[in-house]
Amino acid sequence: MQRRKPSGKDLNERQERVLYCVVKEYIIRRTPVSSSRVLEVSNIKYSSATIRNDMKKLEYLGYLYQPHTSAGRVPTDKGYRFYVDSIKSLKENSMGSETELDTHHTFEFVDPSIILKRAAKILAYAFRSVVAIERPRREYLRIQRIILYPLTKFHVLMTVLTELGLHVTRVVKLPKGMDVSELNELAEMLNKGLFGKTLDQVKKAVSKYEPESNIWYDHRAESIFHLMFTLVEQEMEEGFEKDGLQYMIGCDQLTQQDLKGLSSILSDDGRLRDLVERLFNDKGVKIYIGSEHGVRELRSYSMVLAGYRRKDRIIGKMLVILPKAVPYEKVLGYTEYMANRLTEFFSSEEVLK
Repeated sequence: MQRRKPSGKDLNERQERVLYCVVKEYIIRRTPVSSSRVLEVSNIKYSSATIRNDMKKLEYLGYLYQPHTSAGRVPTDKGYRFYVDSIKSLKENSMGSETELDTHHTFEFVDPSIILKRAAKILAYAFRSVVAIERPRREYLRIQRIILYPLTKFHVLMTVLTELGLHVTRVVKLPKGMDVSELNELAEMLNKGLFGKTLDQVKKAVSKYEPESNIWYDHRAESIFHLMFTLVEQEMEEGFEKDGLQYMIGCDQLTQQDLKGLSSILSDDGRLRDLVERLFNDKGVKIYIGSEHGVRELRSYSMVLAGYRRKDRIIGKMLVILPKAVPYEKVLGYTEYMANRLTEFFSSEEVLK
């Protein structure tokens, strides 16, 4: 099978093989790689002197660096980029890849909130890294049904169910003067007036205190509608399902400063969203290595991005943050697989239209 060259014209075929071997061996062993080690683990049939000269050239061109005199070489961001592009090139020319992720039981649920939490947990465990999966935005969440169920004389169980099956359920106190017997009439009125409206439309209508139609029949309906909006605003705010920070603690590739920078990014959803929006493109799985993503405090990490869809429309994005020396074959395969499974789920007839 002919492999497309992932690098420029500055390397010959042997030097490409040496570079690929050095990066792969470093990812496996996490120690500087010597020329003798390259010959030991590869089928490259050249002398040790030739391999040493190749490694010197690779260092000169910025693909490798030598941490100290007489040590082997370690890949730079440019070296990792060559390796990742080599893997992607091989993958594009193959019939596909298999994964070991078991999502069969995980995706038995039809609750999207649980699905996204489980997807983040599965990927974080598989990579021993941080995963953040964006929840579908409010612009995609059209109200399908509002259910009011009496619990006591003064309390009602309220559920707001949206287009993608994302929902919120809470026990709320009935407005003063409202009788439980009026709930069915109120629920019918709210469903008739709000069906098909997005949560953003509801937010705008309530913030201006301007009814969009004759859904208000007295102050009691307005009161319970305000309760519903407060509930939706609190529980369906845009954000991310996150997991995996615990796996980064104690990682020998990271310093305390690296962990501090990662924690800072993860704790700020606004900054995390800006980062995802800036780096994302709709062309499959995208990998940024070290300085390529432009976030100074995360220069010790690689970032992997992919989107999941409903039919042909991107409704959310996945971000994986992980140390640079990782098995990128596995990262590419698992990330693509999970993105496809989420797309399959959200495009399914089982998900509410």
